[in-house]
This record gives sequence, structure tokens and C-alpha cells, in this order.
Amino acid sequence: MSSSLTGRTCGGMPEWPNGLVSKTKRSVRNTGVRIPLPPLIGARSSIGKNVGFRIRKLGVRVPSGAPMTKKKPVKREFSAGGVVFKKEKKKTLWLIIQPEIKDEPRRQKRWQLPKGWIDEGETGSQAALREVKEEGGVEAEIIEKIGRINIFFYDQEKQKVLKNIVFFLMKYQKGSIRNHSWETKEAIWLPFQAASKRLTFDSEKKILKKAKELLEEKEKQPKLI
Repeated sequence: MSSSLTGRTCGGMPEWPNGLVSKTKRSVRNTGVRIPLPPLIGARSSIGKNVGFRIRKLGVRVPSGAPMTKKKPVKREFSAGGVVFKKEKKKTLWLIIQPEIKDEPRRQKRWQLPKGWIDEGETGSQAALREVKEEGGVEAEIIEKIGRINIFFYDQEKQKVLKNIVFFLMKYQKGSIRNHSWETKEAIWLPFQAASKRLTFDSEKKILKKAKELLEEKEKQPKLI
């Protein structure tokens, strides 16, 4: 019986195509039977040339001409927020809020600093003051910029987003936390330790700590506060 691959048989079994094993097949001499082996790892075959891949190590490389799925570029967003403090009976209290997230139950217990997107035409400081008033219900005065944090997340369309958030140290001026917008479920004033413990995100805990340290430095120069 002849082989459909080569027209030749070897010990009742068809041999590998000549072009595939011409440089790589070996024989078991002791038995007197020629047993062709597959091509050596890493060897390029005539079949490999035709289909555009190379046998490498322990696998087969994807054909060089195969269509590849393009990754979506990372989307960028810019936000601003405020770390607001006020003095009450010689104590320093800090403002944190719990956002209203009805459609995502697992996030309803989140506590965070008031913050939000920087609208077109706004500066970071303007956006931070606006967000404090909307989410926290109070008006404040900016003392100094604290710093920035970057976070990665995926939006509802599974698009990867890099959000850059700038925070400002702020001093409470007027207003009541009861006057927060519909975006906020609850706003509260807490001492530093309690506020830090309540915050959900480690990055915001660090921002709050920096705000406290910055305030302590400023308080050494009373005219600045």
C-alpha cells in the first residue's frame, strides 16, 4: 500500500514528507527499521515556509501575517478634590463623604474625599472648590495644593481608564454638610484617625495624611492659616 503523503512506506507506516524531514530525520539502526522522526525543534521546514510559521522550542508561533486584535488606547480623565478641615473646640475635623451609588450595591459603603471631573474651561482648583460644595455641602478656601494620585480602572464599556486626581488642602468657610447634592448619601466631619480609618482607598488615606502634615507645618506660621 502506498502512502498518500510520499508514495513510499517504511515498515508499513507512511514516511514524513521529504521536504519536511530531509535534513532532520534519524533512524533507529539497531532494529534495522527506519523510523523517521519529526523535525528538530527550531528547524524551518518547507511546510513552515509555506504557511508562515516556525516551529520553536515547545510550541508553534502564530503566523506572522495573522490578524491581531488591537488593544484600545488607555482613556485619560482628570479630576480634582478637596481635603477640607475645620476647627471645633480646639479639635481639627476632616470632611469625608459617602457617595450615592444605587446601581452598584457593592460600592454603597464606600467613603472618600469629595472630588470629581474637571469640567471644560475649569482649572483644577475651581473644580475642587465646586466639588466640595456639591458633594460636601460647604464652601471652603484653598490653602495649598497637596499633590496628585493616579488610578487605573475599567469603565462600563470595559475601556481601561487612567484617572489623574489633584487634591488641595482647604479651610472650611461656611455652609452645612446637610446641604450636599444628590450625588452624596452622607457627609461627616471626623477627627484625623477616625477619618483615615473610614476612608476606603489607601491612596486617599495617604493624601489625608499629607494634608494633616501640611496643616501642621502651616500652623507653625499662624499668619498663613
